[in-house]
Amino acid sequence: MCGNNYLNDNQQYLVLEHISLAYKVANRYMANRKYEDIVQACLLGLCEAALTWAGNIPFETYAITYIRRNARKELALRPEVPLLSEPVADEVIPIITDIKETLAKIIEAKLTNNEKMVIKLRYPLDASRAYSDAQIAIMLEKSATWVSKQRKNAIGQLKIKLGG
Repeated sequence: MCGNNYLNDNQQYLVLEHISLAYKVANRYMANRKYEDIVQACLLGLCEAALTWAGNIPFETYAITYIRRNARKELALRPEVPLLSEPVADEVIPIITDIKETLAKIIEAKLTNNEKMVIKLRYPLDASRAYSDAQIAIMLEKSATWVSKQRKNAIGQLKIKLGG
């Protein structure tokens, strides 16, 4: 995997002990890519981390930076394959737009103001940035638990309305 000529016994042990970390990261980055390519990049990142780790912080914390960096490099080298051809996209985009408009109307009609605010920040229907519950809590000066509860209530209401 990393080449036994490059890693000493302790470094090999670190790689073997944390190999699942590389696979977890690979699973998060594999959309529309060859899984083997992402896994290989993540494993190389794990090996680099084992080679350079000084022991001053937990290895898992240190390694995740290298693993993610290598996965991102792999993604940059191999651009995403488009999922839809242009003619199909021309047919699908209006449908998606209609779905978004319908969902926006349901959100406005069925949710409380707090639920609307949380849902719009967490799952924006336009091209704006999505925020985590923790980020929303800071912006609204509420607890993350409160934000999570509002989000879960809103999703429950939307599922009922949409028949899910």
